[in-house]
Amino acid sequence: PNQWDRGHLVRRQDVCWGNTRRQAKEASDSTFFYTNSSLQHHNFNGDEWNQLEDWVLERVTEVSPRLCVLTGQFLTPDDPMHTV
Repeated sequence: PNQWDRGHLVRRQDVCWGNTRRQAKEASDSTFFYTNSSLQHHNFNGDEWNQLEDWVLERVTEVSPRLCVLTGQFLTPDDPMHTV
């Protein structure tokens, strides 16, 4: 029990699509791997980050129906190690 979440780098609902239900499910399931998560404080992950994602998605259709978002962690050599 702590204030840290394993936050998704890609929202499940953003990739939950495909030519078949199986493809959509596989895409959705792929968002739950540890390689698609980043340590985030609970307050940031649940509030500010969700609001930022919604803000971007609401505006992307004004320019184009497609959006490419590159995500990842920003780490330094002296960051503390986190184990699960």
